[in-house]
Amino acid sequence: MKTKNRLMKGAFAINGLLFLIGGITQLKMGDYLLAAILLLAFLLNLSRMFKLKERRELENMNYSIMVMNVIICISAGMENSDSYFHYGWYLMAIFSAVVIVIDYNRKGKLI
Repeated sequence: MKTKNRLMKGAFAINGLLFLIGGITQLKMGDYLLAAILLLAFLLNLSRMFKLKERRELENMNYSIMVMNVIICISAGMENSDSYFHYGWYLMAIFSAVVIVIDYNRKGKLI
C-alpha cells in the first residue's frame, strides 16, 4: 500500500465506523432520517476504503466523500448537542478537514 493512501484509508475507516455507530444509535432513538443518512455515509466510506486508486476521477470522488463526511459530522453534532457525544462528531469533522488539507497539500494542489 502506498504511504499517501494510508491517511485517506484510515480516515475512511474511522469515519465509517463512527457513522455506523451513529446510525445504529439513531435507529434506536427513532430518528430514521438521520439514521439513513449516517448508514448511507457508512456504506460510501466503506466502498471508498477498499477502492482507493490514483486515477483523477476517483481522487475527486475521495475528496467529495471527505467533504460530505465533514458536513454530516457537523450536522450530527448539532443534532446530538444535548449529550457529550457531539464533541466526538465535531472532532471527526475537524479530523476529516485536516485529512483533506494534508492529502491535497501532499499532491501539490494546495498552499
